[in-house]
Amino acid sequence: QDKAGETGIIRSSIIKKDAISDHQLLVKVHAWAMNPADHMIQDTPLNFITYPLVLGEDIAGTVEHVGSTAASNFKPGDSVLDLALDSATFKPEQGGFQDYVVLDDFLTCKIPDSLSFTEAAVFPLCIVTAAIGLFSKRKPLVNDGFVKSLGADKVLDYSSPSIVDDVVAELDKGICAGIFHAAGTVTPTLQIAQGSKHKPFVASVAPIENAPNDIEAKFIFASSGSDIYHEISGATFGGFLSDALASGAYKVAPKLEVVPTRASRGSRKAWTFSGRGFLQRRLLLRLSEM
Repeated sequence: QDKAGETGIIRSSIIKKDAISDHQLLVKVHAWAMNPADHMIQDTPLNFITYPLVLGEDIAGTVEHVGSTAASNFKPGDSVLDLALDSATFKPEQGGFQDYVVLDDFLTCKIPDSLSFTEAAVFPLCIVTAAIGLFSKRKPLVNDGFVKSLGADKVLDYSSPSIVDDVVAELDKGICAGIFHAAGTVTPTLQIAQGSKHKPFVASVAPIENAPNDIEAKFIFASSGSDIYHEISGATFGGFLSDALASGAYKVAPKLEVVPTRASRGSRKAWTFSGRGFLQRRLLLRLSEM
């Protein structure tokens, strides 16, 4: 994409194996997941984004080539999921919506046999966003049964007129590490933080304006290269994620909506759907049946 607000252009380019650094991998992509962030970056001018840009963060595929250091953990033929970083590094070869992508090994995780490429592609951006928001020093509510099936202990109705007080009451029963705001307006989340005795910090994927003076609130967006990910990658991609996927502790949710065409032809169709906002479905592009 050459400019915000314009339709992306499909181009061919060559990635040379000798251009891959010691800590990188070349991956042949089999599935791409769509994110609200992709839609926002395509349509909204952001002063920290540099163009031209290859969109796409969530991918899953097969390792084709590994750098010398990355070879200690990965080998050609491995099935992996990974976070693509062009929107943070401004290197087009690291953008997700391509047939082959150059990826950093510290944001790569092997996929267990129990997961398809399509299922695995939903995880990368979700896990790093939450991990950075809640645990980095740099610092939505749906169906009750659905959320509890994913492991939630308590589910509250966001449409309740007393939702702010209800959440504050639950938070104040224990210790709160922080609040990760994943969707929608951040105002109620700031009100919850201010009302809690813990005064927890807020990490939000939505821009923050007029935060209360007594609340630390940060907008999460990787606009300063890949360094921000190093702090949490060891405990996520290099730590519990592979075990959590293999054991089933991490579940593929919400329901997947697969656009049955390859990325170059299916991305525009998927873009139309993603712009409408899906709450309990996740859009995927699939190269082939895997």
